[in-house]
Amino acid sequence: MNNLPALRSGVEFTKVGLVYHGDVTFKQWERDGQLLRYFHKTLAFCWGDWLAYGETRWGEMYSQALEESDYELGTLRNAKWVCGRIETERRRQTLSFGHHQVVAPMEVKDQEKWMDEAEKRKWTVAELRRAIKGEPVVKTLEQTMLKITEAEMTFDEWWKKGEKQSWFKEMETKEVARAAWQESRRLIGRE
Repeated sequence: MNNLPALRSGVEFTKVGLVYHGDVTFKQWERDGQLLRYFHKTLAFCWGDWLAYGETRWGEMYSQALEESDYELGTLRNAKWVCGRIETERRRQTLSFGHHQVVAPMEVKDQEKWMDEAEKRKWTVAELRRAIKGEPVVKTLEQTMLKITEAEMTFDEWWKKGEKQSWFKEMETKEVARAAWQESRRLIGRE
């Protein structure tokens, strides 16, 4: 199969992207993006559930799954294992597959506890892992900036490192970031 069914009339999935046919309104284009984000966030869960169903219904079907997907065997096994450990009705829509993967080895009550915390505190997967290990979870922009600026680095090194951080999007411009960096350095006595 070369192409999947249309996302909607006028949009076609191909193996290398989307092809738009005809005029598209902004609302249609925006909706396409929302659907793509939804597909992206649910894909690992879908593969895991698909494998579990196939195994229950017809026996082990990993060879079929390997033919249908571009994933490695270990990735598919992991998706099935996580989905088997956390039933659909207990999964949290606000948490990623990665969050569920972190808590999957735990007993149900501990899974629920940590998923509750991750939802309430809006933790990333890395923050959830740190919390489970008993390490401090840095959440405020000020705390995060202080942590990053404690290291001996230039502003440009800090800027490059910060671009990979989710909180960094709060910086509107490089000038705002430079002022925040300088203030953080001043607070810790490095400037």
